[in-house]
Amino acid sequence: MLRLSQVPFSVSMFGRLLLRVGVGFGLALLIAGGTLYSGTHHAFAGGCANSTATFVHTATPTNTFGDYTFLDESSLPALACGQEVLFATPVFDPSGDSFGTMDNHPFGFWFDLNVHRWAIFNEDGTAMPLNVTFYVHMTPPGTSSPGASSVFVQTATEGGYITYLNDPTLNGNPSAQLLVTQNLNYGHIGITSVRSVYDPHEIGIWYDSFAGKWTIYNEDLAAIPTGAEFDVLVAAPPSIFVPQSFTQTATTFNTSYAPTSTCITNSLLTNGNSLAFVFVTHLYSGYFTDVPGVWYADALQEWCIFDISHNTMPVGAQFSVLIF
Repeated sequence: MLRLSQVPFSVSMFGRLLLRVGVGFGLALLIAGGTLYSGTHHAFAGGCANSTATFVHTATPTNTFGDYTFLDESSLPALACGQEVLFATPVFDPSGDSFGTMDNHPFGFWFDLNVHRWAIFNEDGTAMPLNVTFYVHMTPPGTSSPGASSVFVQTATEGGYITYLNDPTLNGNPSAQLLVTQNLNYGHIGITSVRSVYDPHEIGIWYDSFAGKWTIYNEDLAAIPTGAEFDVLVAAPPSIFVPQSFTQTATTFNTSYAPTSTCITNSLLTNGNSLAFVFVTHLYSGYFTDVPGVWYADALQEWCIFDISHNTMPVGAQFSVLIF
């Protein structure tokens, strides 16, 4: 069922910068509904949005350029302006038409200051395949986000392959459920020199019981560049009114249907619910250097987490799961 597209070409860091500037200039000349895309984009007219959105995004010829794909504005809160915190998980073929593709490269979010639009991009500069699809969750930072105890941006300062989180909802809380996605330039709006630190490595989360703190780490043990940024959502305790969260552990039983996958048996949340928004972050249980994604197994009526590189899912692998 699962297929992996071949990446057609690679773009250098310098070439990517030129491409982004060129695309930004080109889009600035477009007219949409009689409104020019420019430095006075409508998203800034009334300040930043204080709302939450969860939606499906697919890379198409009209929104994809080189290594990135712009999020469709129609899916976003009315005033998305670069101060939002975003999370994404690759999803295979959510429409069920068997035309889905996957992208097995570490990814993050990037806010284009030229056209004031969010994009998902490949951290290593590899071209974004067409038809690759992501579940996206956008929310404001702070403690007012629905379903979250806390939402914040982590900036790496320590050096090494681990960055320690310091948040009151996380400290001393080994049972917390986290969602983490990389962010290239969060919040650097209205300045001429944008800090843009790439971390082209797959990431995971780990609770350091000795320090009593959660961490984000590079799965391949490569050093996290100082200044690299990560969007973090700490799930609120589950209730009927908020997104549900739990830890999925791969077992001999739940990997038997598809060796690359661990399928989720949860009769209350996901079984028979192909429209659920399933987000995952790898929880340390041994290193997992591939990108995890999700797909819906029609035969099982269950959601499954799978290795996008099609390697066998290790028994014992764990993932923090949030359902929206």
